[in-house]
Amino acid sequence: MRLAIALAATAALLIGGGALAAETTPEVTGVAYVRLPAPDLAKTARFYEAAFDMHEVMRVEDHEIGLNVGASPSAAQSNLNARVILDRRMVPDERLTLVLHTRNLQAVVARAEGLGGKVLRAPQIRPNGFYVAIIEDVAGNHVELLEER
Repeated sequence: MRLAIALAATAALLIGGGALAAETTPEVTGVAYVRLPAPDLAKTARFYEAAFDMHEVMRVEDHEIGLNVGASPSAAQSNLNARVILDRRMVPDERLTLVLHTRNLQAVVARAEGLGGKVLRAPQIRPNGFYVAIIEDVAGNHVELLEER
């Protein structure tokens, strides 16, 4: 959650017309990827593929799989959004939270739960108008799901 807040604050400063953005060209141009622990790399990759419509877009030796959202592997490969890198060398840490936008929060929560994910926070509407749920993936990582209402 702290990572998501820090990234949002940085983006707001750089994009939102703050003094830094108005005076200089930012050195940071965007989020490249989020690296998540995946002790069982293959199992975690299958979970993300089935639960979140992600496809493998890269592999580094035997310790990393890169995923991205897309209707097909080629669509995922050409998607310019930040990628998710699953890394079997890392240990799950509840302070790291991946945040995903959804079109149908209830359906994604049900699908993730059916694939072995655990619902940590049931879907609820937050004061900011977002419909939010938090699940734990099969590797123990927290995934926050958002739906704009």
